[in-house]
Amino acid sequence: MKTLKFKQTILLTSTLSFASCLMALSEAKALNLKVTEIMYDQYSEYQSDYTWFELWNNSSTDLDLSKFIYATDFWRSTPACFDPFDPDCVSEDELEKMLASSIAVKKPIIPAQSVAVIYGSVVRDARNDWGNLALQPFTQMWNPDQTKDINFIPMFLPDCPVQHRPWCSLEFGPRQTTFGLWDPNSWAEYGKDFSKALVSARFENKNLIENSLFPASNNSSSIYLTDLSADPNDGSNWALSTVGVDGAYAIEANTLRGRNEPGVDVGSPGYVPNDPENVPEPLTILGSITALGFGTLFKNKKKK
Repeated sequence: MKTLKFKQTILLTSTLSFASCLMALSEAKALNLKVTEIMYDQYSEYQSDYTWFELWNNSSTDLDLSKFIYATDFWRSTPACFDPFDPDCVSEDELEKMLASSIAVKKPIIPAQSVAVIYGSVVRDARNDWGNLALQPFTQMWNPDQTKDINFIPMFLPDCPVQHRPWCSLEFGPRQTTFGLWDPNSWAEYGKDFSKALVSARFENKNLIENSLFPASNNSSSIYLTDLSADPNDGSNWALSTVGVDGAYAIEANTLRGRNEPGVDVGSPGYVPNDPENVPEPLTILGSITALGFGTLFKNKKKK
């Protein structure tokens, strides 16, 4: 499988011109993406198989993640991609396994003014991990009766060595993690430079960082941004998901090995909280033209 798109190398054949840089900046700002929920310390065993985050597209156009590249600063993480129909992202063999599994094979699109749940979908052999057949499919866990309209988008890791497959999923570090999405040009030019990402987010675990403003984890719940207009880099703007609050609910956790007692994972995938204020779309700059747009007034709980 070709993996050149995801290596942190500099393209020798071309460089971004000043005009294209402006275009990339304009596109990034116009997208107006924001991470609104993060599940990093759930009760489920094989935690990286059940890790996810929610991405909100607060713009007037649909967003196709097909060409985007995902990465984190966690040492066990490898760059990821989203397009299951791109042979540089997913091999024919992996695609066949996906078609025979619970993984939705579709274009990774987030509609305008909507959210998607991004999760790590590593296509492994039939045994899954170390011969464990009882791992529950991620999407079925969070939507067991198929009554919730949740836009699940899997990511894939073409650079992951086969022998490391159990580690190659959407895995966050237990103490703190920064993660983001890049367009191909920015990734090729700058590599894992989060200041060049189209969107990035960082969280901390207060249990391990004493002075952190982020919520302390409880080995069960996600954390979510309580105000869509708030700064996601300020930990005080995040809260621990609680059943019955802001759309959060509990699901039966996967307790395949290591634990004798059942448990739950708690989150609100596919929802974003109430926002009483206008949420403006950011400035879009192209040359000398500046346009100011305002986002939608969220009066009720936003559902994708």
